[in-house]
Amino acid sequence: MIMSSASYVESNFTAWYLGLWALVLGTLTIAWAEIRRRYTVYIITTWNVRTRCGYRNRITTRIFYDEIEHVDISRGPEEEIADQGDVELYVPGEKEPVIVFAAIDNPFGIVEMINRFKETIPDPIPWDHIERTRIAPF
Repeated sequence: MIMSSASYVESNFTAWYLGLWALVLGTLTIAWAEIRRRYTVYIITTWNVRTRCGYRNRITTRIFYDEIEHVDISRGPEEEIADQGDVELYVPGEKEPVIVFAAIDNPFGIVEMINRFKETIPDPIPWDHIERTRIAPF
């Protein structure tokens, strides 16, 4: 639209409609990313780590601390500048992370908190009565 109004491109309906669709598509893409970010919750309790994702059908994924094998941080150069990153939680026997905290601030603090909870697991485990499923029933 700007190119045709500045006489760089011939002013016709095709140029205007392509520009309009580019604006609409860009707006919808940004809105979808923001809705997805807004409806994702990361929960760290004294028993487990959970994520709740979704707008209408919320899915809760959880890992108990005695199941966590190791915790990694994944960050690119842009995220490093902004002190952000992805925290990935792995369980034994699986190559892919079970839970990923995507683009969070201070990932090293989150990893430290999870590792401290892992180190302070009481014996006997107080959550033995809870069913061990990845997808929580609530």
